Amino acid sequence: MLEISAPDVENLLTAPQQLNIDRLREDWSGLKDVHHFNAMLKQHQVARIPAYQVVGMQYARPLATEAFDQALTLASERKLSIMVFVGNRGMIQIHTGPINSIKRTGPWFNILDGGFNLHANTDRINQLWLVRKPTTDGIITSLEMYDQNGQQQALLFGERENGQPESAKWRSLLDEVCRQHGINESSANEASAVSGSTQSCNQPQPCNTSLSNTATEEAVQ
Repeated sequence: MLEISAPDVENLLTAPQQLNIDRLREDWSGLKDVHHFNAMLKQHQVARIPAYQVVGMQYARPLATEAFDQALTLASERKLSIMVFVGNRGMIQIHTGPINSIKRTGPWFNILDGGFNLHANTDRINQLWLVRKPTTDGIITSLEMYDQNGQQQALLFGERENGQPESAKWRSLLDEVCRQHGINESSANEASAVSGSTQSCNQPQPCNTSLSNTATEEAVQ
């Protein structure tokens, strides 16, 4: 299990006092490539969660943690090819393709395919965010899971190649999940918000997403 210090936890969950929110939103809106996202956050000296809490609902929307199960279940039922990123400080593992055999065992959500196994302890998902980033290929959208310390656990994307737009089927799936599990705007700035009232998420908005390599080994293995 990864251990992080109290200052690290604070940095992952708290926005710096000098953060210029208007400038953050401007730079976010001007993104051209998802791979520039981490550099943009670094420039503003802000971690993902505090950035998501202030950038606005058009770019980052908190969801109830049950949305993780539903997104993977719908992807399996619809034979939708997705990308799953799980990592730690040493490496990132990426699965690309459909998922077939899923099974819930207590707190564990399991994918038991021949070429891909995922065992996620969903009790350890403290925050779930739908994140959108603009690119030259259009909006790219992801689901991002975090533990109580702000450590990233996993990322979900629709499968796509560089230079191609996001899958309409993936976007439709996320819109369905968001309508059922979106948390109201008043809760979006609360780091502990993981459940609440729902909002419609189907309005067209410019957005996109990215990944990191700081997942907790204990929560997702």
